[in-house]
Formats: sequence, structure tokens, C-alpha cells
Amino acid sequence: MQTYSEFRPTAFDPSGLDMSNRQNWLVSPVSRTRDSDILTESNFSSALESLGGESDTVEVHRFGHWGSGWFEIITIDPADVKRVSIASNLKSALADYPLLNDENFSRREYDAAIEAIQQQSPLSASLSPETASEVFSWLSRNEPRELENLDDTGAFPDSDAIKRALLSVAPEQFDIYELAEMLEDDDGDYPDGVSELLDTVSRGKRQLLEYCRRMPEYATKATEAHAETVEAIRFEMLDMVTDVE
Repeated sequence: MQTYSEFRPTAFDPSGLDMSNRQNWLVSPVSRTRDSDILTESNFSSALESLGGESDTVEVHRFGHWGSGWFEIITIDPADVKRVSIASNLKSALADYPLLNDENFSRREYDAAIEAIQQQSPLSASLSPETASEVFSWLSRNEPRELENLDDTGAFPDSDAIKRALLSVAPEQFDIYELAEMLEDDDGDYPDGVSELLDTVSRGKRQLLEYCRRMPEYATKATEAHAETVEAIRFEMLDMVTDVE
């Protein structure tokens, strides 16, 4: 392993920059930058964990950099023979296999996929981690290509694929307006009956507000009745979307 006095992040950088009191410390075989991919992040985390985390003899240092924005390295006190040996073994392991911890890497891939599913969700409301997990499971069974990690930044499934998964595992998540949008054709027109259903909901909402204003003592019952009507219409539109899909 290199000492910090020998270390340079790129061939265009000076070696041993700053940290005059750490020039003889050893630099671990892993580092990371602002733009690191999942594999690099996994190896950095796994290496630091193998070294027992930061301590008096293990330090993480971050530096600003003209190319990557910033980078981090792990340095080890050469007097700590145990951790120097661990770091040396990590270097040997990486020479034979690119991952230090398959489980850590798989977990990060999964977390990245869940985050992407939440970002790409066609729903206006936020998608819970639990529902995103159900979507992930559906995609893994039915459209596994959507979960491929093509560039090592994690899977990024298509919004339409997520919509198909949601219609299967969590159809209750869609409101009537999201369902209506799915039924629009390229010209923005609805199939027969959809406009009438939306009008019924809008008219019912206006009537509910007026009813509650005039007879507030019946507001709860009126609200419940309107909600039942909206839910019935939602189910009818959901059937229409399912038939189209």
C-alpha cells in the first residue's frame, strides 16, 4: 500500500498534499468521490467496516477536487499492525474479485431500485417504501429487465412498467383523475362514459359543499355517501383501465 506522501488522486495532482502529520500513514486500497457508483460506495463502506470504523488509527479524509468535486480516502496508522494487515488483505481480495461484500452491494442495489421506483411512480402521492417493495417484487417476477443495473448506478425502471406493477399489486393507490389520465387517447379524449363519470364526481362535490353549508348537522353522513359514490366510480374506471392495459 502507498503512504500518503506517495498518494495522488490523479496523475495531474501533487502527491502528499497537505496533512503534514500524516505523510507516513498508509492509504487503503479504496476511495470514493462525489460521483461514485454503487460498487465503489459498497467497497468503501465495507472496507471501513472491516477496519472497525474510524478510530485513533483509522481516519477518513475528504478533499475538494477540480475533477470530481470531492474525494475521500481511508488512512491507517502504520503502527496499528492489525489494521494494516486487514487493509493489506482487502487489497489482495480486490485483486481477485471486484466486490468486498456481496451482501452490502446487493442491499445498495435494492435500495437504489426502491428509490428509483418512488421517483418514477406515476402517482401524484408519494409511494411508500412498502408499496415500492411490492412493485420491485412484481417487476422481478414479471419484467426483470426493468431491474437491470446497466451502469452500476442502480436500476431505473420505466414509469409505464411501474404503472403496470401498481395496477397489479396496489390498484387502490390510483385516484380517479390518475385513472382518467391513463384512459386519454393521443388527442386527449376519453372513451365513452369517462367524461360523464368525472362530471358526476365534480357535481357531487359541489352538491356536498352546498349540503354541508345548509345542513351542517348532516355533514358527516353526506360526506360518507359522497365518498362511497367516488369509490364506486373509481372501481368502474379501474376496470376500464385494466381492460385497456
